[in-house]
Amino acid sequence: MKILLYGLIVFGLFAFNINVEAKTVSTSNCISLSYDMRLTSTDAQTAGQVSMLQSFLQEKGYLMKTVPKGYFGTVTQESVTYYQLKTGITPASGYVGSVTRGKIKSDSCGNEEIVKKGPKPTIKKVSSSLPKGSEVYVGGEVQITGKDLAGSSLSTTFVYLGDKKVEVRQASSELIWFVVPEIPLGTYKLYVSNENGKSKTFKLKVINSQAVISNEIPILTSVKPSKASGEVDITIKGKNLISGSTVTLSRDGQSVYTYTNTKASKNGKSLTFNLNLDLPQNIASKDYKLRVANIMGQSNELDFTISEDTSINIVSPNGGSFSAGSNMSVTWNKTGNDPKDSYYFVYLKDKSDQILGGKESGGTHFPLIFRESSLGYPSFNITLPTDIDNVVGGSPITPGRYYLEIDVANSSGVPIASATSKAFNITSSSKSSVTLLSPNGGEKYVVGGDYEIRWDRDISIANTPVYLQLEDTSKIGDTPEHYAPIPDYQSWVSNTGVYSWKIPQTLGNGVMKLGAGNVYKILISTYDGKISDWSDKTFSISQQNEYPPTAKIDFPVTADQVFTTSVNSSVTIVGQFGRGESENGDAVSTTFFFGDGNSQITNQPSNASTGGVASYHTYTEPGRYTVTLVFKTTNKSVTSEPIYIQVN
Repeated sequence: MKILLYGLIVFGLFAFNINVEAKTVSTSNCISLSYDMRLTSTDAQTAGQVSMLQSFLQEKGYLMKTVPKGYFGTVTQESVTYYQLKTGITPASGYVGSVTRGKIKSDSCGNEEIVKKGPKPTIKKVSSSLPKGSEVYVGGEVQITGKDLAGSSLSTTFVYLGDKKVEVRQASSELIWFVVPEIPLGTYKLYVSNENGKSKTFKLKVINSQAVISNEIPILTSVKPSKASGEVDITIKGKNLISGSTVTLSRDGQSVYTYTNTKASKNGKSLTFNLNLDLPQNIASKDYKLRVANIMGQSNELDFTISEDTSINIVSPNGGSFSAGSNMSVTWNKTGNDPKDSYYFVYLKDKSDQILGGKESGGTHFPLIFRESSLGYPSFNITLPTDIDNVVGGSPITPGRYYLEIDVANSSGVPIASATSKAFNITSSSKSSVTLLSPNGGEKYVVGGDYEIRWDRDISIANTPVYLQLEDTSKIGDTPEHYAPIPDYQSWVSNTGVYSWKIPQTLGNGVMKLGAGNVYKILISTYDGKISDWSDKTFSISQQNEYPPTAKIDFPVTADQVFTTSVNSSVTIVGQFGRGESENGDAVSTTFFFGDGNSQITNQPSNASTGGVASYHTYTEPGRYTVTLVFKTTNKSVTSEPIYIQVN
């Protein structure tokens, strides 16, 4: 709703100021822009000219005064588009090139100012769809890239083939494309002309379309692979093959699927394309006919099969011995295509084919790997358990012969494929230890703060949960006031080496009240108490401070607002942080989480009390992403309210 109202406000301003254009412009605010600007341009990239452009648009009534300056966002792009429409600039795309820059200078500097000519057009490359880019046939498309190609409009931008003026279909500062008209065959001198002058010439040869393929239709001799079950590059062998040909898969004489993004070799004897993994469900596991078509006609047909059959095979472990709790590298291979939303499971089985940490037993048993969307390929690592069930109180694993099983299932849990390794031996684990790293003495924590309890442990006990306990050393006796488990609602946590702890007001079912100062220690222990460690010295927990750390994002939008951009466009995100009072500790880092699995960490000076941080991120897939900023001090961590990025 916020985006809709914002858009209505923007276009409402456009309608309200429809006659502002006719007013006389004062030369006191003469604006001369030298940079081309587009969506995501910033002041840093243009020596402050994005702000100059926005000031001009605001003065003319095309842009709201409340829009932040310095970043060329979608609102600025829409304002530029409207300005171009009102002043007759084509195309009205929201891109600020030489034509728009010249018009802005003319409008802001007054009618009496003489607009100087821009630089002459410069051609860098001329290309067509044929293997030899300097050749094209009548009716073929030609693309010209370079600098300053476009004039003030399409009506002042021309391409010449010799003395023949050609209609330009699209023109910008960096790109022109056109279609070769009906002209005699031969070699022409091509150049671009606009009101600023003309470019140097390039040679372009116009040839007979039949000559491209030796006056013959495409002929196919082979296709490899001839059977595919996933995304794969397909190579077709034959002759008279050209780029851009259409590859068709048909069944029973009916076309089912087509590919047009094809590329041919220079000699026309091979054609490649990428078979897309995302095939319609009804065309899988069938036999097809494959053919190629281009301007000369259709080729003969070849047999081709698409299958979604999946099979897996475990290459290693292939025998050998491993200690309980040790790391094992698993190598495997796969053929076929997994359906969308499929999942992987990895189990340990004993010699009687019973699954340990397995599929059933009322949730008390767990796989070594559970419901992962992918496994490392062609190898991944697992940690062999020390207890049969991987749970507290489980029986130690018995030395002997074991197997690994890998299962693939679809989103409904229906098995797709399964593989079992050859037998291997698991021996007893070696003596293990655990070391508490933090808090280990001297730390200053506050009630309500977010902290991490960290420890180091032997990999042999990585799958054994641990017990965390807080001690108030100012108390005595085996009472809840003296000792209490962390967290309050359970006795055990996963032995990952880190536990995120938000310090409550009380522990021990409300008996141990926290915030007494520098009187606390932490115990970490395995379930049997044989492996344990304490904080070396006491650390402090005090009541919530008045000035906690702060973090917020204020550009391109503020909290709970949505910013819209497009795929592969860079987005500038700016945030602010504040350390708060000194008990929060020194500033450590700020981290942007972009919502697509990526993040960026920026280390802050240890004496920084406030500051700003900026990041640039490009989204490669459409969707709606949640972006947050996390600011950490030595003793605290705070997460900003989110903003949302809509990628179209």
